[in-house]
Amino acid sequence: MTRPHAHSIPHALLLALLLAVPTALASGMPPAAPPQTSAANPSQPTFTDAEWAKLEMIWKKNARDVQIDSDVTQVLGLTKPGETMIFRELAGADDADTKATYPHFFVHIPSRPDLLFFAFLDRKTPQRQVAYGYLVDKNLHLISSYISTGTPIALSQQQGEAGLAAEIRWWAYQLDDTPNP
Repeated sequence: MTRPHAHSIPHALLLALLLAVPTALASGMPPAAPPQTSAANPSQPTFTDAEWAKLEMIWKKNARDVQIDSDVTQVLGLTKPGETMIFRELAGADDADTKATYPHFFVHIPSRPDLLFFAFLDRKTPQRQVAYGYLVDKNLHLISSYISTGTPIALSQQQGEAGLAAEIRWWAYQLDDTPNP
């Protein structure tokens, strides 16, 4: 089985954000200002209107189509066995290194415009790449999530919400430090 997203990371295109984004996040630096939170779940961060607008502009300029592994889309509840799905992804990374030890993904699903997908890969240990994914609605409410070191396994709601919160904070921090495209 192929690893989720492993084939979809263009080393030369590790996001236009990297051109203007500091690499301090590798040390776990928190965002400069606290992110907004969702009205439905006060502990769940969300994006400001300005961050959403910037993310959408960058996504439109730099995203590319990828096919996500069908094992992943099944765990997320998007496909049946053997079905595939095309996603439109924007990639970013914690480090400017082209090896992309910690790539992040913001994904639109063309066949499901009511949904978004966030993913994160931890490649710190080359023998054991760990992938995390979070399927959300347009209000960033978690629908399903997974972890994978080869075969994706669903995360609990609590684990998924914690991981999603970290991903939203990561993207918000990147967007706040990136000039408009």
